[in-house]
Amino acid sequence: MNGHDDESGLTNVLAVSAPEHSVVTSKSQNSISLSWAYGMAGQQNSTRIKWYIGPEFIDELDVPHPARRHTITGLIPNTNYFFYLYGLLAGEESSLHSLVRAATLPASALPESPTNLVATPTTQEMFLAWAAVSGAISYKVSHGLAPNGAVITTRVVTTTEYRISGLNSGVDYWIEVRATNNVGDSPPARVVKQTLKAPPIPTNVRATPTASTMTVEWSASAGAQDYVIRYGVEPPDGKYVEIATTSLKETISALTKNTQYFFEVSSRNANGESMPARLTQRTLDGPPIPGTPSEIFLNPLFDQLRVTWSTTFAKGYEVAYGLRDQYPDVIERHETHYLNHEFKHLRPDTDYFVQVRAFNESGFSPPGERFIRMGPDKTQPRNLSAPGRTFNEVWLRWVKPENDNDVIGYDISCPGRPTVQTTDTEHIAQGLTPEQAYEFTIQPRRAEGLPPALTASISVTTHDRVPPTRPQSIKLTSLSSDTGRLNWVASEDNVKVTGYEVRLNDGAWVPVTETSYPVSGLHDGDTFEVRAKDAAGNVSLSACFDHKIKQTT
Repeated sequence: MNGHDDESGLTNVLAVSAPEHSVVTSKSQNSISLSWAYGMAGQQNSTRIKWYIGPEFIDELDVPHPARRHTITGLIPNTNYFFYLYGLLAGEESSLHSLVRAATLPASALPESPTNLVATPTTQEMFLAWAAVSGAISYKVSHGLAPNGAVITTRVVTTTEYRISGLNSGVDYWIEVRATNNVGDSPPARVVKQTLKAPPIPTNVRATPTASTMTVEWSASAGAQDYVIRYGVEPPDGKYVEIATTSLKETISALTKNTQYFFEVSSRNANGESMPARLTQRTLDGPPIPGTPSEIFLNPLFDQLRVTWSTTFAKGYEVAYGLRDQYPDVIERHETHYLNHEFKHLRPDTDYFVQVRAFNESGFSPPGERFIRMGPDKTQPRNLSAPGRTFNEVWLRWVKPENDNDVIGYDISCPGRPTVQTTDTEHIAQGLTPEQAYEFTIQPRRAEGLPPALTASISVTTHDRVPPTRPQSIKLTSLSSDTGRLNWVASEDNVKVTGYEVRLNDGAWVPVTETSYPVSGLHDGDTFEVRAKDAAGNVSLSACFDHKIKQTT
């Protein structure tokens, strides 16, 4: 933007003039009418009105040019308002404004009862909402124990919603809302609602300390989906740590030795959280925590991972692992007095983190960490083949997987056939249909609870070397002196006869799909041959027929 543009923009802003001579022209219980004027100088295309009750902003609206009066409705009876009027041009307010102070008239009758009262509960609160009542200055919200218990509290609010707190879980409450003005209170709108039922408070909460850790345990709460632990120094300093868990035991680490802590355990489900069970416990005063293990080496072999580390002369070590994309959540952890540990049954082609901590009576060291990606899955049977087959058998053979850890046998499956189990690396499938394709799958069988191994599959088609039987009972039915129809009895086949072939006098074979064949141009001494065929190309022996014309005298 150049200097000329800056001057133009500034001139436009300064040219927006504020309304003048703003006055109240009329008022009622719920409305105030205003009028105003503008001087000759300046320009504007609308007027913006903002109104307040004391310092609280209520609302605003824009009145288009050339209107110079407007009625503000929906106001509260017997209430003082402040109206600020601004000139408006292209969204820019005038730098000055006009101020009008006015009060609505007092109400002349009681307000109506609130409508559409809705109570939405949580375990310890009730959120209320209702429709605004014309002529109401405020609302009185009361509640007590259902059905007709004494009033617990009554609160006056100016909005059409309110949150009642400090309620008990799973309890029925009555709630009443009255609209009020200078005349009095309306009849109440009433609802009865039960707060959501949270699970009961955990019981038998206990804490076992070391110098730097605290193991907190408790008994299960009926209906709980998980538990929330909050802890901090005692007496509380306003700071605390929160942990969510689905177990009934949690070890909290990195605490300060010989320090008093508080622990609060609450149960939780979809409805909310119970009140907490609370205890305090002091950590022990012990020897220094050992240093972090170093020189951590990871040696993967298929689905196994061997971890080794250097000594810190600690009492023991904790080694743990988890998925890298879910760090720091641990899948499995073990304590050992040795300087190595082996994890089994890890996923192939997966990234993991490994942590090693040293520990003694005072607690655990910070972890030493390493990351690793496991190699590809090597659990698939190798070199699956079908070295032999007949019309009703297939010989399958394979080499055991490169990673055959925990393989206890093999399942051989084929659609439409029962699964067969074997501990060998070969199998002969029997009772098959000739000239049919079969899909065999070899599934290594592992110990229960382990991830399934990869499968290997092969498609094999059985042979069919059995020809159909020779057609029988060939005869020729004459239709005229030189035409007729050749007929025969159908052949049989171990799979299926797919058609026939016919030839005349050692000529070319003609394919036929039925057990008959029309002939013409018959001559005495013609020789016909018929043979059957199947899908494998097997052909039966030929059946012959010699045509003889009977001589008449």
